[in-house]
Amino acid sequence: MSKPASTSSEKESPDIYNDDEYEDPVVRIPVWTGIALRLALFFYTNASSFFQQRVETSTPVTSWKRFQEGLHLFQHGLPPYDGGVYHQAPLLLAVFNFLPPIFIPFLFVALDYWIARGLVEIAGYKRKTLQEEVWPEPTVKPTLPAPLEEESDEEETEPLTQETAGLKRDAPTDQMKEKYNGDTLIPPWLVDDPATTLPPKKRPKATKTPSQPQDITRPVDVLLQAEDIGSIYLLNPFSIMTCLAQSTLLFTILAVIHGLRFAIRGNRSLSMLCIAIAAYLSLYPAMMVAPAVLILARNSHVGIYREIRTSLPFFVGYAVALLGLSYLLIGSWQFLESTYGVILFVPDLTPNIGLFWYFFIEMFDQFRTFFLCVFQILLFVFVVPISMVFKDHPLFVAFLLTAIMAIFKSYPSLGDTALYLTFFSMNRELFKYMRHSFLVFNALFFASVLGPLFYYLWLYAGSGNANFFYAITLVFALAQVILITDTGFAMARREWDRLNPDLRTKRVELTHR
Repeated sequence: MSKPASTSSEKESPDIYNDDEYEDPVVRIPVWTGIALRLALFFYTNASSFFQQRVETSTPVTSWKRFQEGLHLFQHGLPPYDGGVYHQAPLLLAVFNFLPPIFIPFLFVALDYWIARGLVEIAGYKRKTLQEEVWPEPTVKPTLPAPLEEESDEEETEPLTQETAGLKRDAPTDQMKEKYNGDTLIPPWLVDDPATTLPPKKRPKATKTPSQPQDITRPVDVLLQAEDIGSIYLLNPFSIMTCLAQSTLLFTILAVIHGLRFAIRGNRSLSMLCIAIAAYLSLYPAMMVAPAVLILARNSHVGIYREIRTSLPFFVGYAVALLGLSYLLIGSWQFLESTYGVILFVPDLTPNIGLFWYFFIEMFDQFRTFFLCVFQILLFVFVVPISMVFKDHPLFVAFLLTAIMAIFKSYPSLGDTALYLTFFSMNRELFKYMRHSFLVFNALFFASVLGPLFYYLWLYAGSGNANFFYAITLVFALAQVILITDTGFAMARREWDRLNPDLRTKRVELTHR
């Protein structure tokens, strides 16, 4: 029987992520490649100004150009929200007020690096929970057909040693025999292999490969390499474009990631502070309280409801404090309507990759309030059921909620997609259970390519209309919805396999017949 998770958590596993592994130069190559690529594109190309104008990376609530407008008004003593252009949090103005322009690209690259470091630690926690997962063994052993025995040669052959192998091949010499004492059994086809001919200390390290568990009905999972997750994020084209656009969404992503990171460390106060900052900046990340509470409850071995009663006051207190600081900075409550009012009531119908803008352009005014309520409730209605069904998998809850935000929020961008795709890459154990991955990723790819083309045909070439661009955004959203449902099915299917060992055995037997 597998050991319970509590016993395995008493002693840290050697496979769990630590900073020493991240300091390996080979591991850092993809990371620094992503950093160098961002810096090169910032200083040697016009990519930054190009992506600042793209609707895929800049929205009314994250646009750098709109932020510059608000910052200019703020620095000249004028209310930043008077122009009706700036719709972002007031405290961001204080961050950039004294920052020289030359350091701004470095700041956004540093934000991406800190996000990647946080993702690496989260992936290490995911690896640890996967190793501690308990799979009950079946009470009835599977009756699988025995493997066929290979026919042995009639003549017995003498085991090959270093010396006997040298008789058939010229590679080993008398000098090698003296060095290795001729005691190691070496097959003739491995005589020249450095893994066998070199001394033990100089032999190349063996790579980790998935091994078949003792329970043959249990699926073989490839262990997650935590460092790969940071590289996946930094080399993701969506995250690169978001960084080059200098989107203030990066501050929100950083706060979300570190909210989960501090929850993993068991620091309730800092976790709720980071999530309160994310909610203060973009409102919708308030949903991330759910996975953070699940992680805190799991690590502290207390009930979920007790953890909710303990954590929510921290979150509410920090959120109120941030709003109070904003009032002191601006001198009025005007920012509430210009930031959260814009997010909730969607007065700015600038095209983006979301679903709101075209829908409300065509909507009759008498129905607008009703459908606004429906769309906004749709975002938050999934939090409780998802958290209840997958309460044992808080990082999977984080993936689902970030994906739902990326689809249904009022002003989504490719930065939201990059975040949840990174969480998706942590769930490698689900890939074998997914049914529509080929369809999903082909649809995402073609929608990502055709979206800018249709936008160009609509606004620049004049040979198309808004239906072109909105149709491809619908395809993009549909692919993401299918991805959510497919991964939800995959997790439920894997949990069924884990908790029903005898039924799992019957399925394996039927597969082998």
